[in-house]
Amino acid sequence: MCLKDMIVEMPEEIERIFVDYRMNLVQVRESDSYVFQNEDVRAVFEISREIFRGNFEKIAARYKDREIKSELVTVIGKITDSTELMRQGKNKEVSVNMCTEIQTFGFLYTY
Repeated sequence: MCLKDMIVEMPEEIERIFVDYRMNLVQVRESDSYVFQNEDVRAVFEISREIFRGNFEKIAARYKDREIKSELVTVIGKITDSTELMRQGKNKEVSVNMCTEIQTFGFLYTY
């Protein structure tokens, strides 16, 4: 995509002076087909995507025995606009169990 592609309607006078450039965009909600080599990046995208979809059982099942770094929980909280996840990520020293976080904070079930 380029910046111009993202603009719905552009007046002709602006189009003449508009500086267009390419950018790489990754949409979290539509990221199923992406293959991330980095496990942390894969977890951030997968958990964020499933939170948006409301698939909390899938998160709990997939991450029940897995710890997620606290800074990643903060990133997931930021992506999903969850102040509670951001707070939990900042409160932990090393890692967080996402299954526990999902179960502990029922607020996510009403996201």
